[in-house]
Amino acid sequence: MNAFITFLVVLFLGCRVSAIPYVPSHLLYSAQYNGSIAYLLRPSDSNTTEFLSLNISKDIDSANPQYTTLLDDAPFQLYKQNPALIPAIDQHGILKVYAGDCHNTSGYGALWQFTPDAASSTGNGTWERIEVNGTGQSNVSLHGPNYLAAGFTYASTNTTNSSFYVFGGMCPLASASEATWITAANYSQSMLALEPSKTDSLTSCRISATGDRAPPIPEAGFTITPLQATYRSTSSGTLLQQQDFLMIGGQTQNAFINMSQVAVFSLPQSSWSFVTIDSTQSLSRTELAIRDPSVVEPRSGHTAVLSPDGSKVIVFGGWVGSTSVPANPQLAILELAADSIAPPNGPGKYRRPETLG
Repeated sequence: MNAFITFLVVLFLGCRVSAIPYVPSHLLYSAQYNGSIAYLLRPSDSNTTEFLSLNISKDIDSANPQYTTLLDDAPFQLYKQNPALIPAIDQHGILKVYAGDCHNTSGYGALWQFTPDAASSTGNGTWERIEVNGTGQSNVSLHGPNYLAAGFTYASTNTTNSSFYVFGGMCPLASASEATWITAANYSQSMLALEPSKTDSLTSCRISATGDRAPPIPEAGFTITPLQATYRSTSSGTLLQQQDFLMIGGQTQNAFINMSQVAVFSLPQSSWSFVTIDSTQSLSRTELAIRDPSVVEPRSGHTAVLSPDGSKVIVFGGWVGSTSVPANPQLAILELAADSIAPPNGPGKYRRPETLG
């Protein structure tokens, strides 16, 4: 089992759309339980967030997947509204969720950590709240996480706790409506790092800005896919990790991000680079009448996962112009270069599913 299973299970999920903006479902594959459990965070019609698990070690009925409800109401719920949720799973299979309200200027939100119980057959466990404290940086605004942001975890060595990184996202204005929420919002281009405290206590973390040199433009609705890490050993036996994170698609206030260019964030360097890809075209919100079925259209709200061998990124779903308009094609394969995605060895091209054997 591996991250590719997450992509397969995502195919079975229906899109639940709440108000302004919509809050997507999140399905995350865990390395715990011998890779047999995936977790689902799903907004409900009653403005709560359901926390479910799914056994993926056996056949799954796509028409009726047998989820186990772990919580009807996740602990990070806000009063009368769905919070912004940015989830990720670390190298130990620990689920972390950065949650809060981007309109709340009295705090940074909270980082929640779910630790599975090894004795549970359904993947149940315990949630713990981790306070997020500022570091005094003037370029880190005091507010909760943005909607439609994306995050990931990273540990610099095999002996350190992972940090949580989150990029971009949007915060709708008070005047936003269902017709204007894409444009009536503040968009971010900040990469924020939520790092564990220096003490042994894991009850708090520090938030700071990083990667602020030549970042992507302010955007939301993109994906960030961790690529395969590389390691080198120190004289003491500690493994140092270097890893790239691939950012695909998304939207701005007035346009959708062209799929012909992807951004790469590299750690521990905290640096950005950009790579050009073949087989796409630019598309504004007013050009939907002249869509070309032969190209990979821009999109927001999609998913993108790495194949088991690390050679491809599978892009599925997404919308363009309006959440009711699926981007074409719904399934595309991004083939990575043999040795590296970072320039000058970038990914080659997208392949449409009908070209696959």
